[in-house]
Parts: sequence; structure tokens; C-alpha cells
Amino acid sequence: DEASWRRRLARPVADRRTRIVLAPEPVGFVWFGREEGRLPGYAGEVALGGTHVYLADAHQGLQVIDVAAPGSPRLVASVPGWADAVAVAGPYAYVAAGGASFRVIDIALPAQPIEVGSVEVSGDAVAVAGGFAYVATLNQGFRVIDISIPASPRLVGGVDSPGSSYDLSVAGEFAHIADGDALRVF
Repeated sequence: DEASWRRRLARPVADRRTRIVLAPEPVGFVWFGREEGRLPGYAGEVALGGTHVYLADAHQGLQVIDVAAPGSPRLVASVPGWADAVAVAGPYAYVAAGGASFRVIDIALPAQPIEVGSVEVSGDAVAVAGGFAYVATLNQGFRVIDISIPASPRLVGGVDSPGSSYDLSVAGEFAHIADGDALRVF
């Protein structure tokens, strides 16, 4: 049923294969393709950039998957290092690396991604808007990182929150934080 599909799509797939799902049909979703073979880590968050999917794959880093032929996606590159979350804006992928750091990856050539910058900020989710990255930091609210110079990201602010910040989105001048038992708007 549709509720079951939505639950399955909202969390990583148990067999750790990347699956591509078409938009809903009147009767539900249909599998369209999958990257054959197991991914090396634990598939977490994804972001789409052009004809590539960027997959945060936990301890195995960032995986780059070509989806130009949706029925035959293929792994084309990996960036080592931890990756819990990813956002894509322009020619860059922004990676929240858990307790490690926030990383900026140049993806202008998707098959040859290169880390160009980082800053020591732990993070479990990332959103990008207006030259800034917003990183949910679990037990420390969220942090704001200036990414106007991708090779030199720098921490410029943040807000501690009373809950555990698991996810966030940014729209206009507001940040929306999933903070434990509450939605907090800053």
C-alpha cells in the first residue's frame, strides 16, 4: 500500500542497493532501476545534481552515481571519508560528516570529484541557500557556514537548541529544525 512505500522510501533500504523510483502512478510507485552490486557503506541521504545522484554512504564517504540512463544507474566515483548527509548546489556537493567535519566537494566533473575545502563542524544534516550552508549538529542545534569561497568555508554563526537537531531546511530567511520533540523555526 502507499503508506508502506512512503515508509520504505523515508529510510535507507535494507539491502543497501541504490534504487531509483519513478514519480507516483495512480496505484503507487514502481521500481525503475538500481545500481547493481552492493554499495560499500550504508546508504543514507541522497542529492540530485544534473544526471548524477550523490549518495552519503556513511563510513565509505560520498558515492557518485550516474543516472543519465535511469534503468541502468552506475557508480562512477567515490570520495573517501565519512558522509552522513549531502546537499548539491551548482558545481559543489556539501557533505556533513557526522562528528568529523563539514566538507566541500567540487563536482564539476562528476566522475572526478575533488575535496576543495572543509571546516571542523560536526553535522548530521545539511541545507544550502544563498551562499551559506546550514548544518544540523544533533546535540548542538545548527551551525551556519559561509561557503561563498568554496575552498575556504568558515563558521559564521549558529544557534544551540534544547532538543536534538536531526534535520533542517532553509526557506528565505528562516531555518526549520527537526529538534527532538519539536519543530523550531529560526
